[in-house]
Amino acid sequence: PSVSYLNFDQSYPSQTLSAVIWPDMLPNIEKQHGKLEAMRGKSYCLRGIVGEYKNSLQIKISNSNYLIQQ
Repeated sequence: PSVSYLNFDQSYPSQTLSAVIWPDMLPNIEKQHGKLEAMRGKSYCLRGIVGEYKNSLQIKISNSNYLIQQ
């Protein structure tokens, strides 16, 4: 399995923020929120530490409760 990304505001590579979901967290995220594809177009609040990777802002989702649908 590979890393999954939720891009906010715009599509890659113009997103303002990406939520990074590691493969071990994906089952928990999908159990709580459904498949990632079903999340498109919905609003979410994120909780975590914002970091920078290759000049892009990202936040690592380390707990499925840190992703909250609005």
